[in-house]
Amino acid sequence: MAENVFVLKLKDDLDVVGEVERFCEKEHIKYGVLLGAVGKLKEFEVVAFRERGVIEKKFFREAHELNSVSGKIQWLGGKFTSHINVAVGEKSFRSINGQLMRGKAAGDLELTIRKVDLGKIIEA
Repeated sequence: MAENVFVLKLKDDLDVVGEVERFCEKEHIKYGVLLGAVGKLKEFEVVAFRERGVIEKKFFREAHELNSVSGKIQWLGGKFTSHINVAVGEKSFRSINGQLMRGKAAGDLELTIRKVDLGKIIEA
């Protein structure tokens, strides 16, 4: 595995957003991207940005399989901030998509994070 790619393994009940931000601080990752995940989320809240100015927020207590994750973590304004997008599956095979605001690992959850060299970020 590349030197700048990490797999963060979270145990049951750990706070996903908080643990990702703590890990990045510990590893001195000033800017990182989420490449993928394997596992389940529980007690999680997602928000979805609909048509102009409409934000929909929903909380799910039960565990859902995490099908996809993307996003970024960055050092901004003296603290770590994250923007984590998830797609989770329901029993009916429907997908729930949105920005993860909070949530816990349901059993083991693995997240793949890539550290980005700030010198390689190109603004257009």
